[in-house]
Amino acid sequence: MTSHAGDIDNDNQDSVPHATKNASHGAFYSGFLKGMASAVEGIQLFLRSEALQNQFWQLVKPIRNAQIAYASAGILLFLLLRDPADDITELFWTLSRWGRIVTVLASFILENQYSATTTMFFAALKERDPAFGAAVENREKHRKTLRERLSSFKRAGKLTLFKLAGVLVQKLFPGGKYIAVPAIKFVSIRPVLGTGVAAAIAAVHAIPAEALESSRVDDVLVSFGEAIVDADEMAGDSVVEYTKRLETPEMRTYFFKRYRGYLAGCGFVYSLLSSIPFLGIPLTLISECGAACLVTDIAQRNLDKQFRRPLICEDALGHAKTS
Repeated sequence: MTSHAGDIDNDNQDSVPHATKNASHGAFYSGFLKGMASAVEGIQLFLRSEALQNQFWQLVKPIRNAQIAYASAGILLFLLLRDPADDITELFWTLSRWGRIVTVLASFILENQYSATTTMFFAALKERDPAFGAAVENREKHRKTLRERLSSFKRAGKLTLFKLAGVLVQKLFPGGKYIAVPAIKFVSIRPVLGTGVAAAIAAVHAIPAEALESSRVDDVLVSFGEAIVDADEMAGDSVVEYTKRLETPEMRTYFFKRYRGYLAGCGFVYSLLSSIPFLGIPLTLISECGAACLVTDIAQRNLDKQFRRPLICEDALGHAKTS
């Protein structure tokens, strides 16, 4: 692999300035915006690439079956939970409220049964940068840890708890909901976006519930909060075919910590869009185009870092630099 000035050894990562970009670091938020841009770039890549669209349609049969299951589950939930006064528009909101969780579980089935997300990721990565994509695909991959294997179930459980926590508080402690619900939102969102942003988002829930419910703002806020809570895991799942090939635990730690803002930004966009009824399942595949753009962008940016740990296959990038 090409050497670069400023590369760091495996035993010295903790002392590298700015190697960790969490939500307390200002650079996290610029990375978050760049990750969102990679998500948009992935959608654009899909829309202009006939090869990716053909690949998508080859995988459409299992997606169609998952879509039918998703719609059926949504209709069943609507019938079981609906209020007699609800009209048909409530079906849309029921599908939206539960669509993200159904999408997470459906994506797990699609990957385990059809390797659909893996296929789409490498098709997009080779479309984005053929040499880099081929080099990554040919690298030896490491076995998933038990934690990685249970990631989808963890995501679904985390989203369900986030959704149910506010409901239970309002049912059990109606007098304290203006304190308890914002507190729950704050505690959930803070690990992803930091104290200031989490406090601002949580404060919105102090608005009287009648005003929120009458305008559907509450549903939008809950969906927004879920997307933030899910952002890290969503991104981690979408780039797993790259991270499985990172050679050492130190390299994986470096990738996730230094580029956490990028990952969270990309994951947030796709998690938010996945709550739109009937769009979540197709986005399971399209998000892999965003993941391919994100991984390529991170590898390219990593070459220019003053204090850095080399990432795999970066010497295969189209514009890789030599020193």
